[in-house]
Amino acid sequence: MNATPDENFGVTLLEAAAFSLPVIASPTGWPKEILKGYENGWIEALHPDVQVGIATGRSREVTQQALADYDLPVPDFFICSAGSEIFYSEDFADDKGWRAHIDFQWKKNELQSALADFPGLHLQEPAAQKRFKLSYYIAPDFNNERLTQLYRFMRDRKLHAKVLVTENRFLDLLPFRASKGSAVRYLSAKWKIPLDQIITAGNSGNDLDMLKGKTKGIVVANYSPELEVLRSNKSVYFARNILAQGVLEGVEHYLANDLMLAPDLDPVADTTD
Repeated sequence: MNATPDENFGVTLLEAAAFSLPVIASPTGWPKEILKGYENGWIEALHPDVQVGIATGRSREVTQQALADYDLPVPDFFICSAGSEIFYSEDFADDKGWRAHIDFQWKKNELQSALADFPGLHLQEPAAQKRFKLSYYIAPDFNNERLTQLYRFMRDRKLHAKVLVTENRFLDLLPFRASKGSAVRYLSAKWKIPLDQIITAGNSGNDLDMLKGKTKGIVVANYSPELEVLRSNKSVYFARNILAQGVLEGVEHYLANDLMLAPDLDPVADTTD
């Protein structure tokens, strides 16, 4: 996103557009000319109070590397590691209040020890593990019955955790207070921004609770099966396009159909993983 009203030749915008990433720019100067040749660009006179965030299942380190590799603009905030971390600005300042909030009844070491021999779970590499995230690969035969057994297993041992399954391949255990959706609601309360003034976008299972709340949700066309349950949710827009183009399509839909949202658009939590 480039909100500069008098941008000269925008190399960053050009590179982002070429990689089919979402591009939002002011309607003046070179951005308007650059984005004429791309379908993933959106020209808009941005309100000064607009904030943009990235919500991702990836860690802070992987997210930082992606920003550097593609020379992407730095958003206002990051929700990382499936909602177990919140950071701000290019310095990735840690929200210690969020960490303290989700630490309640979180017993990661006990969980990992208890699940060492649980059928169908295989611990992911050390780089995937975080202070508030325990990540596993799941076997092809890990079905709903096995998931129910996992919940019962943890409950019998008084181990509290939120279980997130993504693409029927990955399973994350988080503190029961943590998730992308919980992080969005936390920021909503912290900044006193009504949830219905927030747009969220995603395509994977760990986006589910972020999309199904009171926010204005966008599901891009390349979504995983876990999100099909949102089809009947009137607060969720299913885009016809994939990835960046789907996000832009959804934002455009909400701005065109909600007169209350357009003048006061607030954080967009954008995720495609």
